[in-house]
Amino acid sequence: MKLIYFDWNIFTQLKDPKNEPFIGINKIIEEIKDTHYFPYSSPHLEDLKKGYKDEEPYISYTNKDLNLLSGICKDIFWYYDFRCNSLLARKGTPLNEFEPYKETEKSVVESINFDDLFSEMGNIDLTQLDLSKVDLGALGLTGKETNVDFKAIFTNTMKMALNQAMPNPLNNMPVDSPLKKPLENMFQLTGETNSLNDMMQGMARFVDENKVDPTTYKELRTGFKDTLKIPLDISNWRDNTWDKLDVYCTENMQKSFTDLIFDSLRQQKLEPNLVNLFTTAYSFLDLFSFNPEKLSKKNTTANMNNDALHVLMAGHCDIYVTNDANSRAKAKVLYDKFNLATEILTAEEFLTKFSQKP
Repeated sequence: MKLIYFDWNIFTQLKDPKNEPFIGINKIIEEIKDTHYFPYSSPHLEDLKKGYKDEEPYISYTNKDLNLLSGICKDIFWYYDFRCNSLLARKGTPLNEFEPYKETEKSVVESINFDDLFSEMGNIDLTQLDLSKVDLGALGLTGKETNVDFKAIFTNTMKMALNQAMPNPLNNMPVDSPLKKPLENMFQLTGETNSLNDMMQGMARFVDENKVDPTTYKELRTGFKDTLKIPLDISNWRDNTWDKLDVYCTENMQKSFTDLIFDSLRQQKLEPNLVNLFTTAYSFLDLFSFNPEKLSKKNTTANMNNDALHVLMAGHCDIYVTNDANSRAKAKVLYDKFNLATEILTAEEFLTKFSQKP
């Protein structure tokens, strides 16, 4: 059985097709459904979540989309399992799999609340622990205690460490640098000194705000392009694109494109697993203005991250069908780099391919 992965922009046209190639694609699906699978994935459910509200008519619209996925995909759900660091498939109806996506998502700012982070910590019986190698003084303990509130200790210790003042890392950047203003907006750093907590909170606000309005990210991308003098024809780099970026970055930044990606993962304390590598590389391609996304309040950076996950999921299928030209271009770079043999097609190309007589 061969796997064919439809981007969400294909599924949306298959609901009530009025013209070609989508009328023909629906017929093709019926003709090859016994020899091909059309899996749906967690990024498809993320796409649906964006327009979901727990009220009518949104519930009915979403259920119609979920039933469409169920019919075409035969309930084959494609997802990433972080425990074993691999893509897996299971039988699951879209209606059931979508249930967790109805929950209200925490903002990034809320997710780094240390009171919540240590909320499950209670009192710990010290008599049950080996404290011979622990610096009790650093924790404000004398060694005579038998029962302490570790939640309070760890929370206060972390807050003290995070609130220590440090020089603003942007102080030495030239005032006329195209990157200065967008980086200040990104980290929200303007004073002579800032704490690590200031930087974390600023970055969290940047992520949250760009889920709604990508203006700051677009300014950053433009400033990055101008500062590095990225070639205007970079989107036309079709062959060995990753290698060309490695050379260009080494010459202009003293680090290869590959090094920059791994540096970013280390700075974010993220494991270099398949998901993190793929999504980071995809975002770096966009930051370097390689077939950049046309971002707006309707198409934000959150959508771009989801596009990266679509490309990853499709990279483990035989065919990826999408009408998103920017996604196709980035997918080719990533598939070449990671040695994935997935064929990338537009909807028209897919219809032509399967309409040809054997």
